[in-house]
Amino acid sequence: MALRDTADPIAASHVPAYFSLEIGMHRSLIHLINIGTSFYISPS
Repeated sequence: MALRDTADPIAASHVPAYFSLEIGMHRSLIHLINIGTSFYISPS
């Protein structure tokens, strides 16, 4: 129980950073897909 209590703050501090990184990667991926599809639809 004591081990879990000491590990919880570490996990709680690492989770938001992981999620923000994950969201940032998804946004850049969606951005690249949007650029690719726009070039595909109308290559100018």
